[in-house]
Amino acid sequence: IVVLNPRAREMLNLSPQGHVTSADLFAQMKLVNLDMILEECKRENKMVWQEIVTPHDERRILHCTILPVRSNDERIGTAIIFRDITREKEIDSMKTEFISTVSHELRTPLSITKEGLSLVLDRVAGDITQKQEMVLSAAKENMDRLERLINDILDISKIEANKMVIKKECLDIVQLAEYVASTFEMKAKEKGLDLRVCFSDQRIDVFADRDKIIQVFTNLINNAIKFTSSGHIEISGKADGDHVECMVADTGIGISRENLGRTFLKFQQFGRVPGTGEKGTGLGLSIAKGIVEMHHGKMWVESELNAGTKFIFTLLKYMPGLHLKEYVADGIRTAKASDASMSLMAVMLSDKSNSMEPFSGDRQTDYLNDIETILKSDLHREGDTVFRDSKQCFLTLMNCRKEHVGKVCDRLTEILHAYLNDKQLTDKIALTVKWATYPDDASDSDELTGKVNNA
Repeated sequence: IVVLNPRAREMLNLSPQGHVTSADLFAQMKLVNLDMILEECKRENKMVWQEIVTPHDERRILHCTILPVRSNDERIGTAIIFRDITREKEIDSMKTEFISTVSHELRTPLSITKEGLSLVLDRVAGDITQKQEMVLSAAKENMDRLERLINDILDISKIEANKMVIKKECLDIVQLAEYVASTFEMKAKEKGLDLRVCFSDQRIDVFADRDKIIQVFTNLINNAIKFTSSGHIEISGKADGDHVECMVADTGIGISRENLGRTFLKFQQFGRVPGTGEKGTGLGLSIAKGIVEMHHGKMWVESELNAGTKFIFTLLKYMPGLHLKEYVADGIRTAKASDASMSLMAVMLSDKSNSMEPFSGDRQTDYLNDIETILKSDLHREGDTVFRDSKQCFLTLMNCRKEHVGKVCDRLTEILHAYLNDKQLTDKIALTVKWATYPDDASDSDELTGKVNNA
């Protein structure tokens, strides 16, 4: 260590006067995963940054910048700069909460006004003149625009508060991209642009929320059309290991090097053209990036001024068992954060009578749907979750220790046996319930899932 100033010592909870070794500093960095960021800086030989919450004071947030120090093109060390952004985050949070509250309050009168305009335009309230129709149509268009602006603000507020609900499923990303592109065909033709979809395979399945990924493609394609006056817009993608990489590329005006780092910031707009026309909020790219990151993916931009722009993002490739793995991993992360336990329970149905009749057609799905509903209605603690795949139902029981989960399973098994008895299925269907607990039986999601499946 060449220099470590008093403010950095205080931020990292190090001795204000005593000798600090590299090992001492590295130990503090490891607590917040900065050791991995440091390695990335060394490996890529470029500046990296990350926001961290200090382990000794969870109210304090630091912005950490790590950059290589060079001399004659040779890296001779690393500079690590910490900046306390706690107050900035508090102010930003208050601003976001205020905007979210105001936006929610605006939605009700806006909906009523839109409905009133629609009734008048539909002649429900009587005939109107052609001139009146033009004025009212213009008013309704601006109401629609105002609604989109409010929805953007609410979306960014949900993302920042981590309250956006993501409902993932097996999704054909090629079909989805083609669908979104078709909704922009007319708009692209009006500007003389060639809009095309080019994926490496006819079908590529991802694990994602359909509506949210539609929103991502919509924001990116709309942005590309807005800033491209000639040439083409291409939506492409390819499978890459356990991820799928998607790209929306255009031949538009591009983004300058000095603006590239601000691309995904809120309320940022580059290349605005003076005059009339819809300008938007500057939130579309920030929302798209937030949605992708909530899917455990990444989004980045590649662009040069007057040379077009490429927006690239990744999503998890769909694989059997991924649904279960993600639910369990989320549950364990929550349990770790509160130093608590989490139990995983599996409910399986099997044919007892050596006759496949109980599972023919949609019957197995119907039984599992019923069981899922029964389990959901019986769980009352916050954080408990019920979900299912094609063959069984799963429950994650938060703050349920190993000595208690057996009693919960016995009670739920009794309820499910009553359901089978009521359906006169006791002699036809066997019910199996298995469970395991983190951290008593397993140290991670893979091990916990394996314990249940092989119990």
